[in-house]
Amino acid sequence: MPKGMLVTSLLPTADALSDLPEWSAFDNAARNSPIHIDGLRLIQAAGISLDISGQGSSPELDAAAQALLDRLYPDRPRPAVVKPAAKPRRPPPKRKPKA
Repeated sequence: MPKGMLVTSLLPTADALSDLPEWSAFDNAARNSPIHIDGLRLIQAAGISLDISGQGSSPELDAAAQALLDRLYPDRPRPAVVKPAAKPRRPPPKRKPKA
């Protein structure tokens, strides 16, 4: 590590995290989410493919994860990758000049 560089964790300590009610809700939702084995599920980003086929998922888990993130980072805007994408505007078609 370069001299003078200070590294700090962005997350609370494990003890502080486990005391949050949002963590308990997330933990329960994760334990109760069904594992989907009926097909390949891939997340592709930044030039990598992540296979999440054997991971549990459910709307309850998604909601609990969002609540935990909101509790941990109340003043931070959501990253652009999770915001709904706006439709890009297309420029008007070029018209041929009149002769």
